[in-house]
Amino acid sequence: MNFTKGTKVRHKNKGMVETIVGECKVKYMGVWIDGVIYEGNDTNTGKPMTFVRTKEDFENNFEVI
Repeated sequence: MNFTKGTKVRHKNKGMVETIVGECKVKYMGVWIDGVIYEGNDTNTGKPMTFVRTKEDFENNFEVI
């Protein structure tokens, strides 16, 4: 998957369109792993938010549009 800043992606289940901000490292269970930072609207409030997921989780739940 392309993790370039500005790439538009869609959540596979919810259909929300998000924008990739970049890549990062996330400390999970004491280990640093690759992550993805993205922006979109919060599903509960509708407010613009910044989110982070592990790269593996992101690839399993989003598709490039």
